[in-house]
Amino acid sequence: MSTNKTLERLLNRTLPDDETRLIQKKQKKSTAARRRAKVLRQEKEKIKEQTALASQDQKIARIAKRKKAVARLQSWEGKSEELQELQEEILRTRQEKVGVVSKAKSKVHNTPGLTPGLAPVGYEESDSE
Repeated sequence: MSTNKTLERLLNRTLPDDETRLIQKKQKKSTAARRRAKVLRQEKEKIKEQTALASQDQKIARIAKRKKAVARLQSWEGKSEELQELQEEILRTRQEKVGVVSKAKSKVHNTPGLTPGLAPVGYEESDSE
């Protein structure tokens, strides 16, 4: 009888019954699902890190721009005369532009004797006959 038991054990190991096969399949599926979930989590974490780094880079760039702007403004502090001249020049050119525009607006662009449809005023068809 011991040989029979031994043979049965060997057969059970090599050819497991249906319940054992189902359990093994479920275990394999669950481990695969866990692996997929882990990979997805890792990918999401990478994306979050990348977006965080991108936003951080944008903030750093904005701060650098501000620092440059402040440095440019501070470079004008000792040059108040040049700044005053520049302001006056800008105002003069602006006033010239405003003067030119107002002249163009005040002109009347109508030609006497023509209507907006470019037909002569007072022209009738009976006159041409």
